Amino acid sequence: MRIRLGSLRPRDRARVAELLVSTAAFSRDEIDVALQLFDASVHDEGSAGADDAQAPDYEFTGAFDGERLLGYACAGPTPATEGTFDLYWLAVDPTVQGKGIGTTLVRAVERELRDRGARMLLVETSSRPDYSNTRAFYARCGYTEAARIKGDTGERLIGLLESRLDAIVYRAKFVATVFAARQFVSHGHILVNGKRVNIPSYHVQPGDKVEIKEKSKQLAVVLEANQLAERDVPEYVEVDHGKQLATYVRVPALGDVPYPVQMEPNLVVEFYSR
Repeated sequence: MRIRLGSLRPRDRARVAELLVSTAAFSRDEIDVALQLFDASVHDEGSAGADDAQAPDYEFTGAFDGERLLGYACAGPTPATEGTFDLYWLAVDPTVQGKGIGTTLVRAVERELRDRGARMLLVETSSRPDYSNTRAFYARCGYTEAARIKGDTGERLIGLLESRLDAIVYRAKFVATVFAARQFVSHGHILVNGKRVNIPSYHVQPGDKVEIKEKSKQLAVVLEANQLAERDVPEYVEVDHGKQLATYVRVPALGDVPYPVQMEPNLVVEFYSR
């Protein structure tokens, strides 16, 4: 087997989806986000999109055996930083894992980002026991643990969910539903601290400014959502609908979130800890 590294093309989408599912490491939502980013970022050579001037500089690197895609990696700049990048996805066909393909992809990403002036590449994974092989893999690649989330797991889960970019867009009443929020972000209508971010799961930090880009501020779906009377903007988000600008004030506790039903995140934690 001779591995060839190369860029991905739109024709690789079905195989990318197959890889993400076959690894059993990603949730359905994570797979959806990965494919949305693929659709927004991967184009045939010479093709032009409607918003190419603002297209995000995400790196999609594939490992091929002949024409068959065996694995891929996706990395991109961390918004509101200089020289810092995130490795968002790394997926390798389970039938060829352990043969150095993952390491080859990581090294290729590192070289590409180094050429772009990167000074740091971050990887986020889980501390769950079933992720021990993943953590060991990154340790063998030379990565060290920088931080670990502590505290009440249920409260932390709520905090993480409410810190998602699509959650902030929904809570700010920029759109009417959580589903519309994810689509609105993935279609490139949102800026975080002045920079375009089209990843719905992007983690917003307290103090970050989330704004609708200028061309999208007068969209009917936005103006209609601003006027919705059936829900209020929670206290942990400050919004100026005149400027279509929101500030994420703080990470909320469970009791701060205006859920329409009683939520018991501890049950979710118990289920996934089995």
